[in-house]
Amino acid sequence: MTMKKFSFIAITLLSFCTSCTSGTHQLMRNEEIVLHHWEKIAILPFSGAPHLRIPSSEWFSFRMFNQQRFQIISPCLAAIELKRQGVIWSQDQISIQAANDAANMLGAQGVIVGSATINRSVPVVRALVEVKLIDAATGEIVCTTVHSNPGMATFSDMNRIAAAVDSAAKDVLAVLNDLAGKSAVVP
Repeated sequence: MTMKKFSFIAITLLSFCTSCTSGTHQLMRNEEIVLHHWEKIAILPFSGAPHLRIPSSEWFSFRMFNQQRFQIISPCLAAIELKRQGVIWSQDQISIQAANDAANMLGAQGVIVGSATINRSVPVVRALVEVKLIDAATGEIVCTTVHSNPGMATFSDMNRIAAAVDSAAKDVLAVLNDLAGKSAVVP
């Protein structure tokens, strides 16, 4: 085998392996939103795979605690408080109206809903995390971020989800920081 042929095969295999293990990322943002008196953001328990719901939403909450502008209501605390008020969450995707109602019950100006699933139907197992930040006053979606992360072949489902959640949290924090910088009202 000539060196030229070997190099071509090596480059082809390397590009194939890279494409199979690279994650995808999508961020959609409503540029017209301005934060008015946002102090609290509630993170509701995520929907999706049963074994990933609570850990992924709590990990997202933990990643959101890195900012100092807003008080974060964690998913477990939100679920406990809402249960006290007679609201019990289903395992399904939470509607925007239900998220708004929950935010109002919790005294939050913003609410985060999400989902975490594992897709095994593709050649490479992928974690898929989708997160939406919603303005509780208007019901408008401030941003939606979707991350798909395959992780390494030896990664567990939780490792794949944690990597995707980390990326999603960075996106939401960046949007919040940017919006807070545009608003003179937020401390």
